[in-house]
Parts: sequence; C-alpha cells; structure tokens
Amino acid sequence: MKKNQRFLCITTMVTALFLAFLMPVTGAETTKNYLPLPGTESPDGKYSLAWNDEESLSEISETDTTKNYIVDTVAKKIVRTLENSDYFTIDGIQKNHAAMLCSWSEDSNLLLYGLSSKWQTDTLDLYKIASNTVFERYELMPVIEKEVRNFLEKEKADDYKKYGESIVVVYSDAAISKAGILNLTASIEVPKQEEFYATLKISAQTDLSNKLSVKLLSVVIKEEP
Repeated sequence: MKKNQRFLCITTMVTALFLAFLMPVTGAETTKNYLPLPGTESPDGKYSLAWNDEESLSEISETDTTKNYIVDTVAKKIVRTLENSDYFTIDGIQKNHAAMLCSWSEDSNLLLYGLSSKWQTDTLDLYKIASNTVFERYELMPVIEKEVRNFLEKEKADDYKKYGESIVVVYSDAAISKAGILNLTASIEVPKQEEFYATLKISAQTDLSNKLSVKLLSVVIKEEP
C-alpha cells in the first residue's frame, strides 16, 4: 500500500512539472493582454509589435489611447513597452490622425519605431537588443531633427530664415540596416500654407557605441510646386 502511495505521489509530481512546463513563460509585463500589429514581425519571426486593448473591442474608437509593445512571439509575452507610443488598428478602425513606422534590421537586432500625428512625427526611436529579450532605447528624434534643420538652414537659407520656427517634419519610408545605416524620407512643410514644401531622401550612419550619434551620408532634396 505504501509503495503504491509513493508511486502515486511521484506520478502526481511528474504530471505537475509537465503541466508547468507547458504554461506560458511569465514576465514583468505579461499580465497585460495584447493584440499583434499586422506587418510588424521581425525578419527572424521572433518579435512583433502589439497594442494593449484596455477597453473591450466592441467599444474601441479611433480616439482611444493605448500603448505599443515589443512582444516575444515564441514565448507569447511582452518584453518591452515602447516609449511615447499610441497606435492601434483593428477591423478598419485605427488611431485618429496617426501613422506608425516600424522597420527591423535584417538580423532583427535593431528596431526603428516612429509615430506621427496629424502634422508631424512626434516619436522616432531606435531599439537595440542588448541581451535575450532586453531592448535598449535610443531617442533618435532630436538627433535626426537637428541634422535635418542644419541641412535646411544651409541649403534653403532664405526659406528657413522665413519659416524655420513653423516648419514641421514627417518621417516615412524608413529602413535600418544591421550596420546602423538609416534611410528615410523627411516631408517638410509649414502647416496650413503651400508656400514652402520639400521632401528629403536621407541616408545616415547611426552610431550606438556610446550615446546615439547620427552622421548624414547623403541628402537628396525634391521641391514641390
């Protein structure tokens, strides 16, 4: 009888361990529900971007506020909250006046994330994987903005002198390589007027060895009528 009890106890323990192994791995942020954002998967398929549906899906509206995350698609858990993020799209509904940028390097170690509102890009960040599922953030926006404005001040001196304080920039068509080469389009305008508009095709080298630095490699400017 005791032998059977010992056998039953061991069997129960093994079963419990097996079931525990099958349960999702938990982490600091895994208590939150999330929905994947289509088309944001990393090349190796391990990561994706997602958003958190705080309200029931039947009540979601384009003016709701949310957060975006990097999720581990294998472990099915959130590994990083994206700073200053607020984008979602589901069933034809998306965040009002918002556009999101998402570009992974070919080795899936770098993520370029951007968020634009009605008139300008408000967030532009690089995330670099520092260790397994740990992403470090580098704030790209002020660095690239400085380079763009320095270029305009030099190449479009008269227009920049006249409109400099009113100019807004929207970044799009972005790509980041594993070597840190950044390619993106900068659309420049003054809101609610058509006197000044330009598109810059930018190629730049980013350096994350210490603090983030950016060096412009080439800029092609296209003026619009």
